[in-house]
Amino acid sequence: MKLRFLMVLLLVGCGSSDPVDPQGPPDPQELEKQADDARILFDEIFKAAEYERIPEVRAALKAVYDQDSSVNDGDVAMLLGVTYLWNTAEWERDPSRGTEARRQEVLKGEEYLTRAKELRPTDGRVYCWLGIMKAFRSQVELNLALYQESIDLIDQGIELFPQFSHLVVAFVKSGWAANSTEFAGAIEHIWKNVDVCIEGAIDRQNPDFTQYMHLMSNTGGQRRACWSSDLVPHNLEGFWFHMGDLLVKNNQPDLAVTAYENAKLLPTYSTWTYAEEMETRQTNAHENAAKYRDSDTKNDPPLLPQTTFQCTVCHQK
Repeated sequence: MKLRFLMVLLLVGCGSSDPVDPQGPPDPQELEKQADDARILFDEIFKAAEYERIPEVRAALKAVYDQDSSVNDGDVAMLLGVTYLWNTAEWERDPSRGTEARRQEVLKGEEYLTRAKELRPTDGRVYCWLGIMKAFRSQVELNLALYQESIDLIDQGIELFPQFSHLVVAFVKSGWAANSTEFAGAIEHIWKNVDVCIEGAIDRQNPDFTQYMHLMSNTGGQRRACWSSDLVPHNLEGFWFHMGDLLVKNNQPDLAVTAYENAKLLPTYSTWTYAEEMETRQTNAHENAAKYRDSDTKNDPPLLPQTTFQCTVCHQK
């Protein structure tokens, strides 16, 4: 009986040819069209801040990814990973979801962004997004080793794309205690982000950005990360929002007021959804700075990376 069973296995496993896919390989032109449609949908949903439609765009991207994960040199894999990043970052939009569900979301995001990094080894953004996912996972699993992996990835991103990556590391380190070495790193990196964008050194005692606004005319290459664009409509407004929050937590409310004020220099400021929220923080800068210094940690104002609009603050049109 054992011999007969073994022969059956051999016959099944050693057929003369592999099973034929009845559909055949994907048509390259059709796959490219599907990829373009999925990217357009992603852009539409992200700019509209339609968080509830994440499953829709994810399904469109995955339909392409499942046919060929290397489509467009990993662009589809990257965007698919970003859908998990967005969902995880603004997880508190739906507090009913549990910790394990968030962990599974992070793991899937890591999977797609790891594939994107394999396909886009010189794209600093991918290193940063994967690093953020590692940071989220370190929070969920209470694993400091994962946090260090996160920082190591973002450091690689800094080497490749400093105009983008300094901001990201400031995000990741912002949640540490105000008197910690890690938070001091967040402050240092947010200043460095300004410096690499102006290709100089901004006055850290008076960071008025007025004299640098003429640089908006030069947004080619990596400098695109320094300004707002069709891709990220309120990028710079979101940057100054974030920097203002960091300076408040760093007990520098006067500098924070200037940082918040810099956001108003942008011609797109009048159409920015989060202008009122930022102006409230600007008005309360000194009061909020004091809250970070008292003994009650429960009254600490949430920083931008702790809100449910930390992604859409820049991307929402």
